[in-house]
Amino acid sequence: MDAQAVSAALTPAALAPAIAKRLGLPSAEVETALSLLAAGAQPAFIARYRGDRVQELRIDDLERVQSEAARAVGFELRRQQLADELAQRKLEGGVVATQLAAAAHGLDLEDVRMLGRRKKRTPAIRARLSGLTPLSLSLWRHGSEGVFADAEAVPAPLVAMPNPAALNKKRKRRRKKKPAATEAAPTPVESAADDAPVEAAAEAPAGEDAPETPASDPVEAGNDAPSEAAAEINEDAAVTEEAAQSAEQSAEASAEASAKQATEPATEEPAAEEPAAAEAPALPTYDGDALAAALDGGALPEDAGALAGAQTICADFIVEHPGVRRVLRRLALKRGKLKTTVVEAKKGKAGRYTKFFDRAEACSSMAPNNVLAIHRGERDGLLTVELELDPALVQQEIASLLKVKDEGAAADVLRAAALEAWDHGGLAKATFVGVRKLLKERADRTVLSNLCEALRVQLLAPAFGRKPILCIDPGTQHGCRLVMLGADGAVLLEDTVFPLQPKLQAPQAQARIVEICTEHAAALIVVVGGTAAREVEKLARTAIAEAEGLEVAVHSVDADTASAGAKALKGELPKADAPSRRAIAAGRRVQDPLSALAKADPRKLSLGQHQYDVDQEALRQALDQVIGTCIAKVSLDLNTADADTLARIPGMSHALAKAVITHREGREAGFRSRNELLEVPGLVGKAFEQSAGFLRVFGGDQPLDATGVHPERYGQVADMARSLDITVPELIGNPEKVDAIVADPFLGTPGVSGETLGPRGLSQVQAALRQPDRDPRPKFEVAAYHPDLASFEDLKPGMELEGIVTHIANFGAFVDVGIAQEGLVHLSELSHEYVASAQDVVHIGERVKGKVLEVIPEKKRFALSLKALQPKPERPERPARSERSGRGDGGKGRRDGKGRGKGKGGRNDRGKGRGEKKEKVLGFRLDLSDLASRLGKG
Repeated sequence: MDAQAVSAALTPAALAPAIAKRLGLPSAEVETALSLLAAGAQPAFIARYRGDRVQELRIDDLERVQSEAARAVGFELRRQQLADELAQRKLEGGVVATQLAAAAHGLDLEDVRMLGRRKKRTPAIRARLSGLTPLSLSLWRHGSEGVFADAEAVPAPLVAMPNPAALNKKRKRRRKKKPAATEAAPTPVESAADDAPVEAAAEAPAGEDAPETPASDPVEAGNDAPSEAAAEINEDAAVTEEAAQSAEQSAEASAEASAKQATEPATEEPAAEEPAAAEAPALPTYDGDALAAALDGGALPEDAGALAGAQTICADFIVEHPGVRRVLRRLALKRGKLKTTVVEAKKGKAGRYTKFFDRAEACSSMAPNNVLAIHRGERDGLLTVELELDPALVQQEIASLLKVKDEGAAADVLRAAALEAWDHGGLAKATFVGVRKLLKERADRTVLSNLCEALRVQLLAPAFGRKPILCIDPGTQHGCRLVMLGADGAVLLEDTVFPLQPKLQAPQAQARIVEICTEHAAALIVVVGGTAAREVEKLARTAIAEAEGLEVAVHSVDADTASAGAKALKGELPKADAPSRRAIAAGRRVQDPLSALAKADPRKLSLGQHQYDVDQEALRQALDQVIGTCIAKVSLDLNTADADTLARIPGMSHALAKAVITHREGREAGFRSRNELLEVPGLVGKAFEQSAGFLRVFGGDQPLDATGVHPERYGQVADMARSLDITVPELIGNPEKVDAIVADPFLGTPGVSGETLGPRGLSQVQAALRQPDRDPRPKFEVAAYHPDLASFEDLKPGMELEGIVTHIANFGAFVDVGIAQEGLVHLSELSHEYVASAQDVVHIGERVKGKVLEVIPEKKRFALSLKALQPKPERPERPARSERSGRGDGGKGRRDGKGRGKGKGGRNDRGKGRGEKKEKVLGFRLDLSDLASRLGKG
């Protein structure tokens, strides 16, 4: 591998223009971000502590830049590996070099790799064995101005031929071992097999006028391609001349034995006699050079067989050209359709795919959900899918790419060869497979973005805080498990009560709940959702209401979330049973959702539609990236964080996180300052610089360690405090003093790391000093459910209910109102203003009030409206029609709910006003600083 060439292609300056254009971001800022990423910085660190260098780029922009850079690294490495592979096969220059340089996708590289693949016996190979290669090259020379018009530019694999005798030998090796008599007398089926034409060609008499086609020559007569190239490409070209002669003699012996058997009289058992073997038709041979010379004179061959064979070779040229497949994929994505049909035998089981029965949808406008649903239906054996594309468009696209002339007999043959390549050469199937893969990748990116946003809102859900919690996991036969968690999440007590069937010990259960809450000063009761959860919630509320001087709220947690967290606790609590682990996971989920979910496998959470249809490895990487970003946004307590959560901080790894925990456990008071991290083996340099700002030390020796100020700025903060004649502790948490800081003396001054302080960095330092303990997550709230609502049957349209937002989807939000079923608030019912995403209006854990719009008893569903209980905004009076008609759009300009134009470029959102809408691209946590080592390994 040419490490120097790859490194040159992957420099920030080389990558930035393409990435900036794709993402709609400033090229200069993208180049700076790539330089920081290549040096080992992570997006969260760059966004918070290097904001002055990337200017307007936010953390999501940086993640997309990192993702694109990671793809560019992987793609360029694969391109160079393929170039080395093709060079070993002596495939360099011409079409190969051009198409390899033009490749922009993994499918493009596979197209180039196929140029040197080992070929099977095809009609094109038989036509070449007949001597028609010179005629096919002459057709390209007269009918096209493209790459195939120059015979010297045609890659050797397109004209090189395998040894006919070697092909025969391979066919014989594949046959099952037969008795000697059977081998000496081949059956009629064997005589008519694919290798029969080659045997006949070997038997053809070599007269004075017959072309010389020795069996040991891997290239047909008239083919100027070197035999070395053919030997490198074709699978049997390594056969020696002696082996070839032996194979030829074997073929002649077989033919003589077959003829002798045909002349012998029948045996005594005529019933067992096999029918006479018809001699395989001899492979016709042509003087390719003479036919090409006649074509040079302006006349097509009169022999229809010769012309058809040459057309087949031309079709093979088209199939093998790497650029053809690329342009056909592009054409299919733009003009093609995917037609889905239900498998009749399984129509009764395909009810969920009813809308895909006999349906054709344009590839250019297919919704990602439909693409993934079709893939699932096909995988389940319920749907069949095929590509619909006009052959005339295919012919036109191929002719344009290969520069086929508009007029001329040779050009007409080449156009016919284009259709033959599409219908019979495999181009249709290859295009279909490539289009399906591209559509799947596109759908995966969109759905992955939605799933990541769903996880993000769960991770940043409101946290109850470090307070004691009583957790209840409802159960019938085995009872309801009670677990008391301390403020730090440690298990203080476990017990079991039986308020439900079959024991019905409700009074005893209520008394025990009150006793535990009183003894341990519980601040909240958490009930895990599931069977009988609503009954247990009601029982707990009743118990607290009847107890004197006890005020404890009751909160519910989704069962899926608790189950996912419980699996992560098996290693920590190996002796605890499933109900206890669920209760513990639910309680810790309420205390700190971010910390609890970071330990669980995020793929086990309920995130949204098609969660299990997307690429699971890509989903894992994307969700891990989201978890790391959210943890960095909230920051961690260095003295309480566990190894799994600590490992997700920028600059950290699992090995470093374990080393930090070991070092912390070896000290009685834990860490007293961030600088003590430098005592941990391996945690120096970039690792310390990246991680220190996201780790907090409360009550330590340095008060700034409890803020978001990076250690590299401690000296500058001390100077700021001295400029106001106060101490650093007096400056922290004092907004008036922070606002009084004069910025000019500190702007442009370097920190300990040498990084200068800019306007954005100074603003972030001041924000950290104003609110040192600020939590970016919303405030935790407990809903007061409707007292008359006990079951779904109590719901009535028009009821006003209070609830908690539990899930957010693309089409709206789900609200828990105190019964087993959750209500759906559609996007259109969230607000009177235009709502593009439910996350812009509500968040998970938020307490909301809504009005019941519709109840569907047969489906156990009901719809809520939040805007029904909100005052309607006053809108300005619309001008008269005569005034509005003067607009340039003829009075038909569309406007969204905020009065902004919806025309192209009408929005002022950053990144969307620069052209087409930005594509959501996920960022994978890949450190680009290891590029040099990866190249060195090559």
